[in-house]
Amino acid sequence: MKYSHKVLWLLLSINIVFSSINFANSGPMTIDESSVNGIYSLSDSPAEVTREELTFNFSNQDLLYTPTCSVTADYHLYNPTDEPLTVQVGFPLTSSFKALESRSHIEYNQQTIHPDIQVRPQLSTVDSSFDEIIRAFNHQSNTYDALQSKSIERYEIQTDLDQLADGESITIYVHSPQIDSILSKGSRSSGFQDDTFFFSYDQYSRHHYFYVIGGPTDNLTFEYTQHNKIVDHASSIDYVHSPVTLDDFTADLLSEIDHPRPFSDKDLVNLAFDSFDYYRRSKAGELIFNLDEIMLSPYQWYLMMYTYHIELEPHSENNMVISYDMNGLMDQSETQYPLYTYEYYLDPASHWSDFNDLTIKIIPPDESPYITNSNITFNQNESYYEAHFDNIPDEKLTFTLNKEATPSHYNQQSSYGLLIILYIVMRVAIILIPILAIILIMRHLIKRKNSQL
Repeated sequence: MKYSHKVLWLLLSINIVFSSINFANSGPMTIDESSVNGIYSLSDSPAEVTREELTFNFSNQDLLYTPTCSVTADYHLYNPTDEPLTVQVGFPLTSSFKALESRSHIEYNQQTIHPDIQVRPQLSTVDSSFDEIIRAFNHQSNTYDALQSKSIERYEIQTDLDQLADGESITIYVHSPQIDSILSKGSRSSGFQDDTFFFSYDQYSRHHYFYVIGGPTDNLTFEYTQHNKIVDHASSIDYVHSPVTLDDFTADLLSEIDHPRPFSDKDLVNLAFDSFDYYRRSKAGELIFNLDEIMLSPYQWYLMMYTYHIELEPHSENNMVISYDMNGLMDQSETQYPLYTYEYYLDPASHWSDFNDLTIKIIPPDESPYITNSNITFNQNESYYEAHFDNIPDEKLTFTLNKEATPSHYNQQSSYGLLIILYIVMRVAIILIPILAIILIMRHLIKRKNSQL
């Protein structure tokens, strides 16, 4: 019996240890992929928008966090003057490099338009007005222009660093109070102190070179380290250096960035240095950057602007159609089924000389066929919603889709309570079943032993 008690206590202890409740980080969540929308005239022009048909079509679209919406904006433009007009049009949106190629299509009088594309750091478009978005383009970073007046020198280490053992590295010290910044390629660590830049390479560094921007170096020294301890002040490290042009520096800076080529080098360099500035702010003022850490992900979302010119003959009616994919906000923090919210800036229309007759049509997805909330009143038809305006509404359009006409609230406490009860019942069963089985076995053995006496 003593042995059986020990076995019971061992099993009970094991179950108690593994019975602590742990929940994965799953449950209600919110995901935001908001967009910027609408065309506007970049310069004062008498051109008028006589009619716009705006369609949000969710049928036959993919569901990735939020149902993808195919947006089509069909504009009818009129030139009321006796002279031909050339109008520069701007179309802002948020997109990633990867999504850009298939994200939009522009036609003017049934001819495909190939716009110029500018790119800027992403804004919080949920909280930003359309005017703030336009200012982001008009006040761009001027890093690229500043680099044209800066000296850029490239230093490359010739000594074979592949011979370094594990835990060994070489640290380079660059001293100069005139240097603006250093961009290293392949360094493992870096820092800046007392007008001296320092960074390290080891056997795993794929590249062994760096750029010095803004001035010559007063002095360049090296140190061998083993497990962060200096073992030698090296003087036998071979290196070469030479000035490079801004074009060569730009080509190297952007060489490993996977992006389509409609962007100008100027925009991409400014965007890259903006990511460096973010890194510098997060690192409390460091002026040395690793080129391998450029945060220009092909999947990261940026603010982009399509710009192009259109010609309008005197007293002519013209047609411009823009189509693109759009995502929204997914929120399932309080409802049984996800709420999908979409926003569309109507402000750009106010930049035209005149704007009339706006029709908005929403074809919802099968999985979320109801508009449960909107700042605009829609008429519900059999398979779509529609609203008509003689003039531009004063605020941007927002609407929310759900599987139910009246969303059921998600009782998180009740649902987790049921899970906890079910979990406890299962754990108790796991504990009791082996105990009962052992008790039955021990009783059988005791009876058998007694019967033999």
